[in-house]
Amino acid sequence: MIEFRVDDLRFTAAEATALFNETIGLKLSTEEVAKLETRTEGWIAGLQLAGLSMQRQANLAGFIDAFAGDDQYIVDYLVEEVLNQQPAETQDFLLQTSILNRLCGPLCAAVFSGGDAGAQGRGGESFSSLLPHPSAPLLESAPPPVEKQALSQETLEYLDQANLFIVPLDNKREWYRYHRLFAELLQNRLQRTRPDLIPGLHRRAGDWYKGNGWVGEALNHALSASDYDRAAGLIAQNAQGMLKRGEATTLWRWLNKLPPEIVRTDPHLGVAAAWARLLTGPFEGFDAVLEATEQVVTRLPTEAATGRQGLLVEVQAIRAIASIEQGDTSPAVMQLAQQALADLPPDNHYLSSVLTTSLALAYHTKGDTGAAIQSFTTAKSSAEQSNNIFSILFAGYELAELQVEHGQLRLAESLHRQALSLVEDRFGPGARHIPLAGAAHIGLGKLLYEWHDLETARRHLEQGFEMTNQPGGIGFPREASVAMAFLHQALGDEQAAASWMQQAEDMARTAPRPQVMAQVLLYKVRLQLAQNQLTMAQRWARESGLDITQVPDYSAEMAYLTLVRMFLAQADQKPLAVAVDVTTQLLQRVEAQQRWGRAIEILNLQALAYQALGQVDRALTVLENALLVAEAEGYLRRFVDEGQPMADLLQLALARKISPGYTRRLLAACQAEQVRLTTQGKLQPLVEPLTERELEILNLIAAGLSNKAIADTLFITVGTVKRHSMNIYGKLGVNSRTQAVVKARALTLIMS
Repeated sequence: MIEFRVDDLRFTAAEATALFNETIGLKLSTEEVAKLETRTEGWIAGLQLAGLSMQRQANLAGFIDAFAGDDQYIVDYLVEEVLNQQPAETQDFLLQTSILNRLCGPLCAAVFSGGDAGAQGRGGESFSSLLPHPSAPLLESAPPPVEKQALSQETLEYLDQANLFIVPLDNKREWYRYHRLFAELLQNRLQRTRPDLIPGLHRRAGDWYKGNGWVGEALNHALSASDYDRAAGLIAQNAQGMLKRGEATTLWRWLNKLPPEIVRTDPHLGVAAAWARLLTGPFEGFDAVLEATEQVVTRLPTEAATGRQGLLVEVQAIRAIASIEQGDTSPAVMQLAQQALADLPPDNHYLSSVLTTSLALAYHTKGDTGAAIQSFTTAKSSAEQSNNIFSILFAGYELAELQVEHGQLRLAESLHRQALSLVEDRFGPGARHIPLAGAAHIGLGKLLYEWHDLETARRHLEQGFEMTNQPGGIGFPREASVAMAFLHQALGDEQAAASWMQQAEDMARTAPRPQVMAQVLLYKVRLQLAQNQLTMAQRWARESGLDITQVPDYSAEMAYLTLVRMFLAQADQKPLAVAVDVTTQLLQRVEAQQRWGRAIEILNLQALAYQALGQVDRALTVLENALLVAEAEGYLRRFVDEGQPMADLLQLALARKISPGYTRRLLAACQAEQVRLTTQGKLQPLVEPLTERELEILNLIAAGLSNKAIADTLFITVGTVKRHSMNIYGKLGVNSRTQAVVKARALTLIMS
């Protein structure tokens, strides 16, 4: 037996186009056909009826946009051929459950009240009479009488078996929905014939959803019933949990569905609205929202003094956080935040975590990275005690970023992996509905980029961008875009790099703090320098207003280092001497604060400046200091990204036996990079190209290192080296190290 179901019978887009344009002769566009095909879900009769209606329409575009289950042809067909063919009780079931976006037996049983007599059907018949009568043309037989919940499920299954405009949503046939046009017809008919039933149906649906933990669906039904008190109560009860999960955008959307006077006069909803507005932006009008909330809280009766004081502290905390978010780290704002923190009850770990996170951001902005690390650590601990996932992930990411700045890459990696494990344990694999979980992927991607694992870095950055590029991502898609720009630059795709950077710039325009745009522009200048676009960088330098005679504060460090990079690109003696002075001044403060990640960058630039000035001995002394700091954490791209001048300096360092193992590893990465960029766009003369890691190992083989030395250099096992070596031999078609090196040089796969 071959069974044809709804999916087999529905028209495809191509078939719908043929029907409208060839058979009916309407000459619709592809987009217009797609809209109708979507609205009818490929239902052939529905498409035909739509075509008949359109033959009488002067404004086809308007008709297509408005086409719904109230079209007269659709109504006449569905009422006469489908609805009127069912017993009265089945019609009641269909009408009353049409308010539901999805259907299951327990939900339908909770909502359906039977016919006019309540739980009894028309004429006092039992609930089982709602099942289709044996004589009904679309159904074969009624199921046996069982409990109400089971009967509802069986009714759904019978409607499914009869192809009665019901669509299963899972393989178990537990959840269904009505065909869109059929649902619209039923809803319109219910509104016309029994509007008095609708509020009660929505209330019962909301109660069922609330009892089963689906707050969003419960809220939607409360709003559909215009039961705003119930809706307000649901929002107030769930606001803090939503904020903890990073669902501020959803909370703000819910609040905007309530009449404004309810939010204005309810102190708890007012505070929830302030939080949601703070976390979603923009800041225009935010002060007015906060002032109105504070006034409502202040007017609470004296018997609510305890609750009033707690809400007032929360309002002050929000005010301090908002100021810090907008870049105000003045003593007055810091004092406001610290006072709010001191006024908190000791068990309010949620608000403590949020406030401490903002204080940490302020410390970081001011350049007190030690205090920032301590505060982020405290904030993360408080967030864990209150199950505040949002703050756990945010504080954890920022703490990891500071550890990177202090040169602790392994600790940062551990934090990001802990965050991913936490999210997976709580919400399952992927957890794409938790936007901030993507931040850990972005952090890992940047670390893997530094360790020269470009393909794995790309996977993490792409996943991080996808997860955070939704409401609740709070700027992380911008960070992912910047990282992707430099990743593609490293891969030799300058066009893609520029595109990602432009995307980051576009995102920065809507950021609440002007410093964000300034930072993205600095990254853009660095990318332009990497692409030899010196003219643009020079224009930025002229317009920047930087005073190279002054020691820059913390916030200007990146700008001054970008200026040093421009001096190096110009290769003029006077600017190079200035570059040495600037890096010397910066290095003193950075080393005093033990910010070794930043120190490596400064030392590298200083070494390159000395090299360009012809002071090779000084250059090597400085480079040796950079290597000593960088080796333990495995820095690679920090050196490779400096290009051929750094490779030349590393060759001199190797000749003088300066950190020889680490220097060989850096040179192998530089040479592999040079090979890839040299052959970019050309067909590699191998059936299967060598990977980044294989090119790196091949260069180390050419340098004469043993398997053990290669393993030590790359921090991998000897077995892994052997496995990669065998892959290299297979791809090159050789049997030994010597043969591999000879053939690789002939194919210009290695440069020495």
